[in-house]
Amino acid sequence: MPAGWNFDAPYATTASLSGSILPTSSPNVLAPVSATNSYFLCTWGTVDGNNGDVVVQTNVNWFAAGSHKARGACTARGSAPTLNFTNTSFYTGHLDLGQGVSAITKVVNGTQTSLGSVAVTGLATSVWYQITFTCLGTLLTLSVQRLTDSKWLNSGGTFQASFTLAVSLTDATLSGSGYSGILEGNDIAGQSIYFDDWSLSQAVAPLLTPYMKRTQSFIRGPLFTKVYG
Repeated sequence: MPAGWNFDAPYATTASLSGSILPTSSPNVLAPVSATNSYFLCTWGTVDGNNGDVVVQTNVNWFAAGSHKARGACTARGSAPTLNFTNTSFYTGHLDLGQGVSAITKVVNGTQTSLGSVAVTGLATSVWYQITFTCLGTLLTLSVQRLTDSKWLNSGGTFQASFTLAVSLTDATLSGSGYSGILEGNDIAGQSIYFDDWSLSQAVAPLLTPYMKRTQSFIRGPLFTKVYG
């Protein structure tokens, strides 16, 4: 496992992906390995150092998901270096293939509240989606790009060619520097989900851009800093 990460449940890196799925950057991905239905969190164990103004990004792919919850999420402004769904607090920006929804939520001492969501049509298994969750002051935004055709999820729940935000809202519940990472959630044991290319960046205005400065790479190898765009 990459150094510097803390896990509240079993995760593992794997190069043995189901079906025809390939990593977005070789050789491997991160996958939950627990056989139970729950929420599982993986936390980068270093505080963000930017007053909680961050861009958290990851790629997510499902090999199988029914009509039940099958959630892949980025987390930000976490209250502990090892987040859990029992007694810690954090924001999430997620895409749920099973329930067909993309949303921003807050978890406060283990209690989850949906802040804003959009019902999504056209989600599919064995497709990589890139989730970008941004916190800047009280402004929280979520964008989702389908990497097979580079289309973006809009606030109406469909995909379009040009960049747009899926969810945008304000909330002042959690503030200040915190911890970021990923979250996987499911209602049925055995739903397969993969994560690749996690990154953490400083959030700066304007937010309506798909480009970002990447400062932490997950699963990909050595840490690097690169400006895209």
